[in-house]
Amino acid sequence: MRSLLEVHREEIGLRDRDIETLERVKESFEQSLAVSKKECAEVRRQLVQANQRADERRDKIAKLEGVVESLKIELQNERAAHTSTKKRTARKVASS
Repeated sequence: MRSLLEVHREEIGLRDRDIETLERVKESFEQSLAVSKKECAEVRRQLVQANQRADERRDKIAKLEGVVESLKIELQNERAAHTSTKKRTARKVASS
């Protein structure tokens, strides 16, 4: 029969192996966590850049919309001036 000391040493050996296994699992988890944190930071950085580009595009669109509105007003004024000139010319021709 095995002695109590042998049984105790065997149990300690099993516990030591369990501890080593858990330490390796912990290290692996910590490495995975570090990689995940780096990936999250990169995704956040890319998101910030995408939001900045979207803001810039919105600003450009707003400016272009302002230009389009100005051109519409200018076109309306040109049409009104052309119509007025056309009517004056028609009256001059009719009165001649």
